[in-house]
Amino acid sequence: MSSNATPSPHIERLIEALTPLDSEQREAQIQKAALSMDEELALRRGLAKLAATEVSAEAPPPLLRAAHAEDLIGSAHGAYRIVDLIGQGGMGRVYRAERSDGTFRQQLAIKMLHPSLGGASSLLRRFQTEREILGALQHPGIARIVDAGTWSNGAPFLAMEYVDGQPIDAWCRARNASIAQRLRLLRQVCAAVQAAHAALIVHRDLKPANILVDQEGKAHLLDFGIAKVLSSQDFEHTVAHTGDQVRLMTVQYASPEQISAEPITTATDVYALGVVMYELLSGQLPHGNRGPSPDTLRRILEVDPEPLTRVWSRPAIAEDPGQAALHPPGLTPGLGADLDAIVMKALRKRPAERYSSVDALAEDLDRVLDGRPVLARRGNAWYRMRKFLRRHALQVSAAAIASSAILAAGWNWKLERDIATQERDKARAVTGFLTEVFAQASPEMNLGKVPDAVEMAKRGLARLQGDAALQGEARVELLLTLAQVANGLGDYASGEQAARAALQDGAQGLSALRALYAQLQAQNEQNQPDAAARSLDEAEQWLPSLAAAERSLWQWRLMHMRASLLQRERKLPEALAANTEVLAIGLSVLGAPDLNAATRMAPDAALMRDLVDGLHQRCALLVELERHAEAWPACEQAQAYAERVLPPQHPRLLASLIQLAALTGQRGDTEASLAMSQRILAQTRRAYGPTHPHVGVALVNLGVDQRAVGDLEGATESYREALEIMRRAHGDAHPHTLQTLNNLANVHYSQGQYAEALRLHRDVQQHRRASLPAHAPEQQQSAFNVAKCLWRLEQMDAAQAELAALGSLPIESVTQRGAHLLLGLIHLQGNRAEAALLAARAVQANIQPADTQRTYEAGALWLEARALHALRREPERAAAAALAARNALTQDRSRDLVAAQDIEALAGR
Repeated sequence: MSSNATPSPHIERLIEALTPLDSEQREAQIQKAALSMDEELALRRGLAKLAATEVSAEAPPPLLRAAHAEDLIGSAHGAYRIVDLIGQGGMGRVYRAERSDGTFRQQLAIKMLHPSLGGASSLLRRFQTEREILGALQHPGIARIVDAGTWSNGAPFLAMEYVDGQPIDAWCRARNASIAQRLRLLRQVCAAVQAAHAALIVHRDLKPANILVDQEGKAHLLDFGIAKVLSSQDFEHTVAHTGDQVRLMTVQYASPEQISAEPITTATDVYALGVVMYELLSGQLPHGNRGPSPDTLRRILEVDPEPLTRVWSRPAIAEDPGQAALHPPGLTPGLGADLDAIVMKALRKRPAERYSSVDALAEDLDRVLDGRPVLARRGNAWYRMRKFLRRHALQVSAAAIASSAILAAGWNWKLERDIATQERDKARAVTGFLTEVFAQASPEMNLGKVPDAVEMAKRGLARLQGDAALQGEARVELLLTLAQVANGLGDYASGEQAARAALQDGAQGLSALRALYAQLQAQNEQNQPDAAARSLDEAEQWLPSLAAAERSLWQWRLMHMRASLLQRERKLPEALAANTEVLAIGLSVLGAPDLNAATRMAPDAALMRDLVDGLHQRCALLVELERHAEAWPACEQAQAYAERVLPPQHPRLLASLIQLAALTGQRGDTEASLAMSQRILAQTRRAYGPTHPHVGVALVNLGVDQRAVGDLEGATESYREALEIMRRAHGDAHPHTLQTLNNLANVHYSQGQYAEALRLHRDVQQHRRASLPAHAPEQQQSAFNVAKCLWRLEQMDAAQAELAALGSLPIESVTQRGAHLLLGLIHLQGNRAEAALLAARAVQANIQPADTQRTYEAGALWLEARALHALRREPERAAAAALAARNALTQDRSRDLVAAQDIEALAGR
């Protein structure tokens, strides 16, 4: 069948039937139809032509042709004020805006969906998806999202980093950029696109208009409005693929699989980069400069582009005589063939025949810039010889070249052949590995049960370790990536395994440091303090091998990990001292005079996460040290800075919010704390998925607040779900698992189920005694919890024996405060009222007027009143203590030892 033949009636009926279906349904029906090759080709061409007609006929809706009913120039919303219009399209407009909130000023790009379209669910979902995608991407070459919400006119908006620049093609034309300059820009774009691919995001709309170059010559990737998420697990609003998706593209830059509505992969972006490269180097598009039309789509699907060297050989572009062909400066003999090989490989019709990744394309661009043989070109010995001589012209004299040409040619041919063979084999091995890993997502391989990301990472690691074909730097890099991914997913055992394998495979320098860092992260999370400390010491030994700037950054990160290890070991004062050093190093790296100045600086994408982490750590340490007067402003500062530099819904926004929720509860506002914990849990689930260990932590914190407000059934449910997550992630003996079990036991205690509470507390105590020193705060907590259960079961001697060590300690923690109060209650029940009174007043003396955490204060006042009644003295003081106990209930979350009704009964006498 020729390309211009009219489809048969059977094919026309199929086209009509398939048009309304989405891409997956359409593909399934095509396979069921059992068509011949010619029939299938005719069917796909017909669908593509129909799509092209829709594309060319598409115009902005009448609402948008009205150009927004209101003039938004000069309008304000919160801290934002619109300055001017910088772009518009079918969904809405992009404005340049200024932000000023009294501490800093910056320019932003406000992308606004037309308010009349806010009710269009598909457009709104697409807009929300772009917001979530940008929030997940952190790369200096990708315009960063700053804020999102609804404008005062009801229109959804995204506030993004403003890039003051020109589209990449206009920038190159204005400066008559050389070939090397154009390739370096493309290299920057490749790095940004690869960062998106690493986050499982395909841009799908790469074109010069979406690549801006700033005044410093740095390229920035924009507009993820139609991007595809390869794994939608972490994206709440991911847009489903529908028949309309074929129109969500710029046809001139679209790949054959986009035109044919076939599956989209990272190879789609490789193709678009090839189109951009072709245009930058020739001044024309590979399939002509005409707009979207059936002929343009036919060329994309069926016709190979004309080689760049042939375009350069003509004075004008044949299809557009009015436009002169581009002849960028810097074209040297032999270079044209290299560039032809690169661009034609990127523009192959079949995705599998293109570069295996954007990194592979970037590697060939680097080879051109370095004067090395490109892997896309199968040159001969003389081609490689010329490359060698050109690279080493200053070292090789003309006489030497003339006299040893044959030997040099033979030697260099073998050397370059071996290099090219190694690179080819490495590329094939990497491609095979990635194909195998991502093929796991196919329902055909899993009988419809698609593995989750954790399972895919585990399978990938197992396959990689058994793959003898993949060796050297590529293997190490893949292992480091798997280690980072596994740690991020909470699969710390796999993360440690991958990091250790990278070290065993000979990781050196920065790669070794990265592997050790991933290993110690995993060991820290798995409660292996000794192993983590050894990894940290070994990582620090690699610091001298790094460049100065990189060395400072990694010194910062490693000191942060040292503070984390100390925090894990409950060496809190030492951890706070280490954190102080972390922040001092951070100020030096940032060039800021003090912490307040650093948090006001324009954020640096490479450094802001480290400063956020340091501030979060200081907040948590002050909370754990019960230095609440300092903790509150420290946590507020950390949260404010995180909200300024991180995109909405970013997981790291939760760290200090968790501590603020705890402080809010300790101040007595249990309802507010509960609301914050519910919000934190919802955000954590959205960010990490339902079974991540961080979700377990959020459930534990929610359970604390539910118990505090009396929702014991809710607390039980939260703790049980958290316990299942913790056991699966960490095992039975991990501190997080034991703390969850401890809290579940406390709920049983609050429900009057003292025997069950004692059984669980004994289990926790046994595990803690096996792994922790006797003075550890967790040991004290278990002793107190076991003692209070024994006390409720009227086993007074056993309870007092558990408290023997705690009763001799000065009151320095809430646990010790509770232990002294419980001893006082035991004394009171044993008719030792004088000892009970001393214990009550010792607890009260430990609570200072400025303290925000007043746990056990109500119980201590109640015990004092009871002891005075028993001693029949100071009746006025006893009455005042009883009333003070009732008043203290508003700030005292403890209900372990004295019930509210007991205090009310005494105060009412």
